[in-house]
Order: sequence, then C-alpha cells, then structure tokens
Amino acid sequence: MKKVLDLINLINEKIVTHFACWLIFPLIFVTVYEVCARYFFNNPTNWVFDLSWMFCGTFVFLGGGYTLLHKGHVKVDLFYDRFPKRVQALINIVCYLVLFFPAYLVMSMGCYKSAVQAWKLNQRSPYTSWEPSIGPIKTILFIGILLFLVQGVADFINNLEVIKKGENKNNES
Repeated sequence: MKKVLDLINLINEKIVTHFACWLIFPLIFVTVYEVCARYFFNNPTNWVFDLSWMFCGTFVFLGGGYTLLHKGHVKVDLFYDRFPKRVQALINIVCYLVLFFPAYLVMSMGCYKSAVQAWKLNQRSPYTSWEPSIGPIKTILFIGILLFLVQGVADFINNLEVIKKGENKNNES
C-alpha cells in the first residue's frame, strides 16, 4: 500500500514540477505578445485570449493534486490546529467521506462525459473568432480532477493511518 501511495504522490509532484509549472512561460510569452501587438502595432490578435485561458486553466487544473499533497489548500484553522493529530485525522476522514469524495466523483463523471462529447462533436471555443477545439482542455480538466481525486484517496488513507497508529508517515504537515 505504501508503494501505491508513494506513486500517487510522485505522479502529482512530477506532473506539476516537470510540466504544469513550465506553462507559465508560454502564458507570459503570449500575454506579452498580445500587449505589444495591441498597443505598439495597433494589431490585436484573435487567438491569445483562448490560448491564455487554456494555459492558465491547465496550470490550475493539474496543480490541484499537487496542492493537496503539500497541504496548500485554504482551510479555516481556528480550532482544528488545537486538536490532537488523531482528532484532526478523524475530522479529515469525515470531510472526505461527506464532502470530498461525493463531489469529486460526480465532477469526474461529468468532466469525462463533457470531454468525450467535446471530441465527438468537435466543439469549439465560442470566445474568439479563432475558435480552437476545446477537447484538449476538457480532457486536461478531467485528468486534473482525477489526479486531485486520487491524491484525496492517498490523503484519506494517510489519515486512516494516523488514527490507527497515531502518526502520519507520508505527509506530516
């Protein structure tokens, strides 16, 4: 089981550090290109808007699991931090079972259907006259939600370990 959890953690770590984080550079490039084309040459593009939201969306979608791995999501810690680790783990488990898993299972099924439909119907972005295919970005959204869901499963199992053994072996926060 530890090898599976380590693999999940590694996948979320590597996808962000070796792929998603590098998307900031093409995002900066297309934004600077648009600003120069628009304000210096009075010739705005019709493709930068679509490309920029796709780059930014990919960055955000693929970063969810990584952020969960590193405990970077926002939570209200007024009382939570004062509880013992086992009580915190129990709260996390209840929240995963009641809120996280149902929501992300529904979202993953919906995103899968949406991605398949986008490819089948060759759906296009309605935002600009360039109209690029939105199948790739919907597929990335589905992959990002799956990575987030799988990382949630790993965190859920880690919380079970905390309750069982009283310590968190993989992700001490």
